[in-house]
Amino acid sequence: MMLRRFFYTALGALQIFLLLAAMAKPAHAYVDPGSGQLFLQVGSSMLAGAVFMFRSKVKKLLRIGRKEPINQAQDHSTTEKSDRQHGIDSSL
Repeated sequence: MMLRRFFYTALGALQIFLLLAAMAKPAHAYVDPGSGQLFLQVGSSMLAGAVFMFRSKVKKLLRIGRKEPINQAQDHSTTEKSDRQHGIDSSL
């Protein structure tokens, strides 16, 4: 199902690209050499944003799939044990 949806989306994007390429008119203008660098920067920032969003969504899904969280009693006993190891008096 997901592969079919991706296929149709890619096919639609290809059709739009070919339609726009067929209707292209010559542009009698000067393209600055820095324009390519600008396009590269925009593309790389979009890719970095997509990777970050994908990573955060995967982490969220993994967090939902975990079992129940640690109990307060277990967490407190671990803290006391750590305090004793470091010589900290937690009875104050």
